[in-house]
Formats: sequence, C-alpha cells, structure tokens
Amino acid sequence: MNHLCCRFQHDLDEQQRQRDQENRTLGQKFKLYTLRVIINLFVVAVLAGACYLIYWTSLKALDVSWSGRVPLLPFPWMLGIVVGCYELTC
Repeated sequence: MNHLCCRFQHDLDEQQRQRDQENRTLGQKFKLYTLRVIINLFVVAVLAGACYLIYWTSLKALDVSWSGRVPLLPFPWMLGIVVGCYELTC
C-alpha cells in the first residue's frame, strides 16, 4: 500500500512540475536559458584552460628533456608534475 501511495505522490509531483514548466513566462524562460548559456560557456572555458595547461606542461617537459635545464614555471609545485611526467615517458 505504501508503494502505491508513493507512486501516486510521484505522479502528482510530476504533473505539477510539468504544469509549472508550461506556465513559465517569457522572462523566466529568458533568465533560465541565459543562465544555462553562461554556465555552459564557463564549463567550456575551464575545459579549454585545462587542455591548454596540459599542452603547455607537455611543451615544458619536452623543453627540459631537450635542453637539460630546469624550466621557469609559474607555480613551484608544477616542477614535480613536469619531472614526474618526463620520468614516466622515458
């Protein structure tokens, strides 16, 4: 019996959610889609930045292996990552 009540409650909640979604004003829809676009752009920017940092670190690791010198890195902890990646590839 409890399962049946939960199922009815879930169906009623779903119908209420659909009604609320259909009754959104143009301003609410605009705000929702604007927020979605901003969040998606932020996620794409973070992913692009991460890919660029991987590329940049790889170039620095190759530079270390070719020249034998220690690269100038903006963050001291990156040296361990660069050297660790270099040791894994050798």
